[in-house]
Amino acid sequence: MFDCVSNATITPAIDAPVLNPSPATRFSDVLIAVQNAPGLTPKVRENLRGAVTKAASLVSAQGLHGPVDIEKLRRKFERLTPALLGMKTDNAMAAFKSNLRRALRLAGHDIMPGRHVTPLSPDWTALMAKLGGAPSPSNSAASPMSPQQKAGHPMRSPRRI
Repeated sequence: MFDCVSNATITPAIDAPVLNPSPATRFSDVLIAVQNAPGLTPKVRENLRGAVTKAASLVSAQGLHGPVDIEKLRRKFERLTPALLGMKTDNAMAAFKSNLRRALRLAGHDIMPGRHVTPLSPDWTALMAKLGGAPSPSNSAASPMSPQQKAGHPMRSPRRI
């Protein structure tokens, strides 16, 4: 898929971005998709490349040659703090994650599909039917869950990073 990888610079063997990710999608493929994405400013492109490069170094011994594993990224980010990544604020960490998600979407990965796209599980559909319809936004936060409860919650998305 690529001719060489050096200092996060990719020379693609083909000019088309990766549109349909496969389990074998590599971080270098994501960099190619970012490079070929239309409409990005140079600064945004640089931020996306930086996020991909840092993520590759965090989860793959192969670096940019390693496969993109969304679940592995999610698990890694659950344990990290901004300080462990050399960042000074939570906002910097949030920007890093946002840039990584954007880059992965450009490469064709479906990251954090919206509620309008993801159907309810059969258990939740049955419960909603018993309650008489769709939950209203006003009561959706009526019983906040602790992080421990969320970790085992059936609605938790396994693809969230």
